[in-house]
Amino acid sequence: MSSSVPYVELHCHSGFSFLDGASHPDELVRQALELGYPALALTDHNGLYGSMEFARGAKLSGLMPITGAELTLRGCFPETTGTNSEIGGHHVTLLVESPAGYANLCRLLTKTHMESPREDPHLPLDTLLDPERTDGLILLTGCRHSPLAAALDASVAEGEAFAHRLVETFGEERVFVELQNNQVKGDGARLQALGALADRLDIPVVATGNVHYHRPERHRLQDVLVAIRSRTTLDGSHGFRRANALFHLASPTEMATRFETRPDALAATLRIAERCRGFDLTENLGYQFPDFEGSTRGTALETLAAVCLAELAHRYEPGSAHERDAEERLHKELKLVDLHGLAGFFLVYRDILDLARDVATDLRGDAPRAHANLPPRTRPRLLGVLDHLLPDRALQHRPGEGRSLPGAVPQRSTPKRPRHRPGLFPGHP
Repeated sequence: MSSSVPYVELHCHSGFSFLDGASHPDELVRQALELGYPALALTDHNGLYGSMEFARGAKLSGLMPITGAELTLRGCFPETTGTNSEIGGHHVTLLVESPAGYANLCRLLTKTHMESPREDPHLPLDTLLDPERTDGLILLTGCRHSPLAAALDASVAEGEAFAHRLVETFGEERVFVELQNNQVKGDGARLQALGALADRLDIPVVATGNVHYHRPERHRLQDVLVAIRSRTTLDGSHGFRRANALFHLASPTEMATRFETRPDALAATLRIAERCRGFDLTENLGYQFPDFEGSTRGTALETLAAVCLAELAHRYEPGSAHERDAEERLHKELKLVDLHGLAGFFLVYRDILDLARDVATDLRGDAPRAHANLPPRTRPRLLGVLDHLLPDRALQHRPGEGRSLPGAVPQRSTPKRPRHRPGLFPGHP
């Protein structure tokens, strides 16, 4: 199915928004393709938990993935009774348009969780408005629980002042007033008020659907999830549940009907999606593991080699055939580790296992596994990024890959530059 209506959904939650989103990323991808979407954003609450799985699945299906998150803010205004205080804060939507933006979003999310109670993650508004953390990010002002909507409810002057703060921090090109119309009481008036404010201040508007499930019939599961989150029955959670079944991934035609008075808000979704082509989570992650530069033990690869060689001395009799075979195998494997740039990873993972062993010893006291200096009975499982880096779950050397490396400790190979991709949207290069 294809549509001539310009629309891309930029505010979408999956089951990785725990006890809120009611659809798996794969279901959202399939529905988006059925509806003729060229791209789709995933913006789960306060995290990127499902972003890699979503991005890989979307690319394999021919859908452009957009990386983002919905952040919960505190410190916007004095806490008051009513809708905003019930959900424990205000929401904004952040979308990534470059590798720098992804790095900044990760920093914001890290700060959100490190400086908040585990059950109530939130980011101080002043941290969001730090100019050093805004590069590469596009800010949508948020849903009905947005700080801009709350400021506008207080007074027009407060709404305009808050909008100016956002623009001054993020820049005129990276702030969009987010409009939603899920046909809930108050949506129409809020849409008009926010639209009028944006027009007065010459800030572009963008339409979103605040999606929480891929099809309308999935709203019943979402109701159950909300009841569980609220620790009450379905009847008892009536005040917390969504008012209708219109928080699904809607067709562009349906969104055009919802926003018939603001076609500019629909067109803006394609412009934003086009800008977000600058970052592909499956190719441009850009993360480099620690290389231990300046360490007295040398680089990460040299440190790993030293650790492994020291361990060989404990495991094999010096000068034995077994020791020689083990050293030969070790050097081959170190070359593969260097080829994939993973020396830092193995050292970090070693530190994690050492920490687990220390914690197990402290917690178990006189338990037999503690006396044996063994870690807890857990099976380490590497998800997301490592699944992408090592899809076969094993290091391999393919013909023509890497280069001849002198000495026992090879140097890291040069990473490939990302490929240029042609335009995905009509009317754009």
